[in-house]
Amino acid sequence: MPKGIGIGFLLLLMTIVLLVTNCEPADLSSSPASSSRRELDELLERIARNSFELRQQSAVFDARFREYDAGFINVGSKNFSVGAPSRAFAEAVLAAAESMRRELALEWLGKELPEGKQFTRIHVELSTEIDEGLCDLDPAGSLSCGHNRIWLTTTPELALGSTLRHELTHLVLHHQFPAGGGIPAFANEGICSRMDDANRHARRSNLLGKIVQTEKWPSLVEVMTQRTIAPTDELAYTVSASLTEFFLSRGDRKKYLDFVSAGSRIGWPAATQQFYGIATTRDLQREWQTFVTQTVRKAQAN
Repeated sequence: MPKGIGIGFLLLLMTIVLLVTNCEPADLSSSPASSSRRELDELLERIARNSFELRQQSAVFDARFREYDAGFINVGSKNFSVGAPSRAFAEAVLAAAESMRRELALEWLGKELPEGKQFTRIHVELSTEIDEGLCDLDPAGSLSCGHNRIWLTTTPELALGSTLRHELTHLVLHHQFPAGGGIPAFANEGICSRMDDANRHARRSNLLGKIVQTEKWPSLVEVMTQRTIAPTDELAYTVSASLTEFFLSRGDRKKYLDFVSAGSRIGWPAATQQFYGIATTRDLQREWQTFVTQTVRKAQAN
């Protein structure tokens, strides 16, 4: 998320917590009736005063948000609204997003998404030092404007390339897994990581090489059962990406998505047995480690 918005929300949250803390009612159970009435009046007065202060703080934050967005130009289509520093760049991002949305849906779902389905607002902040993306998707799959949002803070090249493609892959997968917890985190990030730039792929390859060298293997069960993966958890991203490649080496994309869907319902041991003939999670761990070792040694040989 862009730094201005993130700090604003954090300050607003802190303000709410402080105000609510200051509004804790007194213990009226042990006071006489007159004292209780006086304390109640004082409590109501504090609530009114703090509510006014909260409205003042909200107005300040609203003004900051408007100031932050004032320099951004918005363009849109049936599928996206894009805010960027210039109209030309916003239109370029919009065109790239439309093209990627179509390509990714055909690649992973076998069909294009309906027009207007998963309408998404994309906000682009350009930076020469940061490459970050954030995708916030409505669990109900709403068509309403603003329920799905993507924030990019990155270079112009990556905003039109791999960083945008990574976040849009989340959007396309969300169409297939919209309800409940959605697609499991390891599969979600494993698939989207395939869209990343060469530098990220190189870092993950180096990490796999160190794992093979030291034989300090992470637990697949732990990674596969994580509800979320933190952006800073490089190991979980690496394992998720490698495990996705392992499964795709044994079948096509449809088979993998069917496996992921089944695993969420019947459990991963039953799903790996049904779709890939791997009887236990221990067998999966062993076969994945063999796959990684062979992949690393092949890359080193080249």
